[in-house]
Amino acid sequence: MSSSVALQHPAAQREIGIDVVSLGRRGQRRYWRLVSMLATIVLPAALIAAYLYGYAADQYVTEFRFNIRHQAPLRMDASAGPPNAASLAGGVNGVPLAVITDSQIVVQYLKSRQIIDDMIAAGVDLDAIYAGSDHDFLAHLRSGASVEERQRYWRRMVDPFFDLSTGIVSVEVRAFRPADAQLVAGKALALAEKLINDMSERAHADLLSYATREVAESETKLKSVQAAIAAYRNQHAVLFPEMQATADSTVEGRVQESLIEAKTAYSAQLAQGASRDAMQMTMLRNRIDALETELRGVHGRLAMADPGGLAAGSLASVMSGYN
Repeated sequence: MSSSVALQHPAAQREIGIDVVSLGRRGQRRYWRLVSMLATIVLPAALIAAYLYGYAADQYVTEFRFNIRHQAPLRMDASAGPPNAASLAGGVNGVPLAVITDSQIVVQYLKSRQIIDDMIAAGVDLDAIYAGSDHDFLAHLRSGASVEERQRYWRRMVDPFFDLSTGIVSVEVRAFRPADAQLVAGKALALAEKLINDMSERAHADLLSYATREVAESETKLKSVQAAIAAYRNQHAVLFPEMQATADSTVEGRVQESLIEAKTAYSAQLAQGASRDAMQMTMLRNRIDALETELRGVHGRLAMADPGGLAAGSLASVMSGYN
């Protein structure tokens, strides 16, 4: 029995050794997992908490909102309009395209370097407001910062947003004191309103200039047309060709009726046995000849060249040139 126990003892030692090695590797993996968790989660969270509660300066937010109303310019007529009238058509979600364009211009202005220069020119000391000297150097503007750094910092502290669904521009302004946040917000709103008013005045000035130019051109065209009409009337000796044509047509109808009556009377007298050399018959022939001559003259004035050469042409040609 003792020899049997001696044979099993080395195998038990090998199994115990394998278990010890596996437990050691598991412990190492747990250790490195704990270290990585501390390095990636706990330590950054602790640093952030320490910064926020121990070093970070308080920031105050002021928000203002506004929307832009765009009045459509009056068109001169149904077929023509000012050059920017096409921009009033269309839109998104019921917001006119012109309002969207103006709102985007204002948003870009609130993010630009120009508003920084305008704020400084208006007497707002941005360095005194944002370049603080306390221990929170991460949140404050660096003293002696470049223009690019100032613009990047401004975009962090002033955040404009245009809501396309409502057409409202919302602007959040941050500062380290409530009075400073209110001051910057109020001045930014005033500058945005000034930009909008300037754009509106420029649009109205362009519209007025366009309307004035159109009126001047229309007056010039009207005078030219009036002069051409007067010259045409003098050339053809006709004041109103349409009225003259109507009057000549009426005369033509009456002459033709009289001619028919005269010819009928002449034929009736011949049928009754009257002599062609009789005085009454001679008078009827003279009347018929006069009426035919007058009828040819009326026809000539209406639709053929005047045989007498008194006019340049018929009323048909005169009306064609007059229209």
